[in-house]
Amino acid sequence: MGGQIILNADVKKINVNNKNVTSIEYIEKNHINSVNTDYLISSMPIKDLVL
Repeated sequence: MGGQIILNADVKKINVNNKNVTSIEYIEKNHINSVNTDYLISSMPIKDLVL
């Protein structure tokens, strides 16, 4: 158990399967990283999230 908090990273891709976020890809220190998710919480303002 436990969680991971990633700060100040740019999300490159959000992977979705059956309307569920399964993983994200983000850029941190010029490297692309990937994290599988059970839960995802974003602090992005909703006005920036909606296309």
